[in-house]
Amino acid sequence: MGLVAGVGFLASLAAFVFSFIPPSGFTAFSPALYPWIVGLVIIVLGAPPLIFYAVRKPSWDMRTAEDKSVPVTHEADPPAGADRGSAPATRRRPDAASGPPQAG
Repeated sequence: MGLVAGVGFLASLAAFVFSFIPPSGFTAFSPALYPWIVGLVIIVLGAPPLIFYAVRKPSWDMRTAEDKSVPVTHEADPPAGADRGSAPATRRRPDAASGPPQAG
């Protein structure tokens, strides 16, 4: 898994670096200005989520008290004490219907 993650990181890093190089035949504006515009676009598009996260208010959290008391887990996280070969444990939402779906 580390190899796959490493290759993905390197590919993403290469794409990020190469995005600052203007394509051949690009004439919309000066090639010296191109990296600055790309950087500005990255900042303009990347800043709002970070700002919203920084100024978030507890009242924006729409989860119920019961949902807040359950620790956040991911499907890929194995349950504590489970071996790596077992299937991940799934947890049903309290509002989910119990039992398998019925044929209609």
